[in-house]
Amino acid sequence: MRAYIKKMQDKPEHIRKQILVITLIISMSVVVLIWIGSIGYSFGHKKDVAKGKEAAQPFALLGQSITDTVKSISASVGSISSPTVEPKEEAVATKEQQIDLTPVEQRQ
Repeated sequence: MRAYIKKMQDKPEHIRKQILVITLIISMSVVVLIWIGSIGYSFGHKKDVAKGKEAAQPFALLGQSITDTVKSISASVGSISSPTVEPKEEAVATKEQQIDLTPVEQRQ
C-alpha cells in the first residue's frame, strides 16, 4: 500500500486531481445508487415496497409540496387583507406584565 501511495505522490498534480475527481464521481455514484435503491424500504416493510415505489414518485411529492405551500401562502395573504381583528385578551394582559430591564445607573 505504501508503494502505491508513493507512486501516486510521484505523479504530476494535474493527474492526481483527475484521479481524485474520477474517484469522487464513482464513489458518489455508488452512494446515490444505494440511496435511491433504499427509498422503497424507508416507506414501509419489504412487502410494501411495490406500494412504496408508487407512492414515492419524487415529482408527485414535489408537486404536492408546492401545492400545499401555495395554499398556505394564499390563506395567509387572504387573512392579511381581511378587516382588522381586535387584539386578543392575552396580548393585552402581557402588555401590562412587562418588566423594565434598564439598569439602575441609567435611570433618571
